[in-house]
Amino acid sequence: MKTQSRWIGFIAIGMLVLMTVAPAFGAGRPETTATEQVTLRYSWWGGESRHNAFLDVLDMFMEEHPHIRVEAEYGGFSGYRDRLSAQMAANNQPDVFMSGHLPPWDILPWDARKDLSQFDLDLSYYDDTLMATFYAPDGFLIGVPQAGGVGGSYLINATLLDELGLELPSMFWTWDDFAELAQSVYDASGGTVYGALDEAGGVPYANAGPPHFDISYHNTTITNENGLALTADQLRFTYEWWGRLRESGAVSPADITAQADDGANSPIVNRDVAMLPIAMGSFSRFQDNTPDTLVLFPAPAGPNEPFTFGPGMSYQISAHTAHPQEAALLIAFLTNRRETGIRMGTEVGVPASGMYRDLLIEQGLSEAEEAMFELQNWIIANRDVRGDITVHARYNEFRDLVRAEQQAMAFGRQTIDQTVDAVVRHARNLGMNVR
Repeated sequence: MKTQSRWIGFIAIGMLVLMTVAPAFGAGRPETTATEQVTLRYSWWGGESRHNAFLDVLDMFMEEHPHIRVEAEYGGFSGYRDRLSAQMAANNQPDVFMSGHLPPWDILPWDARKDLSQFDLDLSYYDDTLMATFYAPDGFLIGVPQAGGVGGSYLINATLLDELGLELPSMFWTWDDFAELAQSVYDASGGTVYGALDEAGGVPYANAGPPHFDISYHNTTITNENGLALTADQLRFTYEWWGRLRESGAVSPADITAQADDGANSPIVNRDVAMLPIAMGSFSRFQDNTPDTLVLFPAPAGPNEPFTFGPGMSYQISAHTAHPQEAALLIAFLTNRRETGIRMGTEVGVPASGMYRDLLIEQGLSEAEEAMFELQNWIIANRDVRGDITVHARYNEFRDLVRAEQQAMAFGRQTIDQTVDAVVRHARNLGMNVR
């Protein structure tokens, strides 16, 4: 019997069946004595390859725990956090779910989660610095990380550069180097290829920002836990800097930026641009969609060089689950089992678990995996790594409003000053402090 699934909107509900399971690996498994049938809902985002990996792991979990059935809810990244926020507001979130890249209690209400410190989870394979980002000041453990990548990576189409007679930049490149290379791409291509995706033009799938640029120049992203972290002058500086590149063709025009996605129709896959920012764990997905050689680089550096040591994606449990012990069993299986580590590989990026990383190295890394491991190691060795970048509790709403204003600016429907005023106004309307 095959696993069956059906799509409802952006979510797929999978009624999963049983498969053969490999021997257990690792200690620290929560105990349960339940014998009656229990149903858990588990939600994540990703592409088809990640979906298939998770579905296989859930099948193995249910083989080992026949009294637990897991319904899988999954889809693309677009809209995932908004849907999860809405589910939380209605007390209808999945029992176990995947949360995002920034300290998660700042994106979604952290008190809607279970404190995972109450469960017998083995966290000995996780770096202390990484785990510290998941603890609230009172010791509340909000989640267990899946991926432990560092923030700030760029993707460059090396094949395109070679065809245009251009060379890859230094790993120590700056935003000035970025601007020069982006302009060279546009000029050398005769205006048929833009140097990079316009990060200040309202990229549909990206965080408000451009975050890497703002960290480099302003030592913060656009919001923090208190409110709008950038001043009006800092916002204006960012928009003017990217506006000059947009006018010269160094970065993408508004129509390409507004339609960009992070999959098969990405502008770097379609050869509309030669460079764009990505989450490190997305590298394989981009490379699989093009015969061109794509290369991972650190994001360019500015006057301030901190790169966030982000917690990446994490497993969390709803505070409203009726089956907390079974949910903890699922997290233990996802985070501390040999067969899980092997099957998941780098589907969620460079694994946060040291045990999983060792397993992958023992088995032999693919070229894409080697690139991700090497870049993470390079950034940790050569850049100031931080874990204290936070965002406001109403960041999701603010991000969408800012994105719309940035797109209006890129299309020429409003000026930079009007855009800055609108961003500040939205922050105030959402109850944020404004500098």
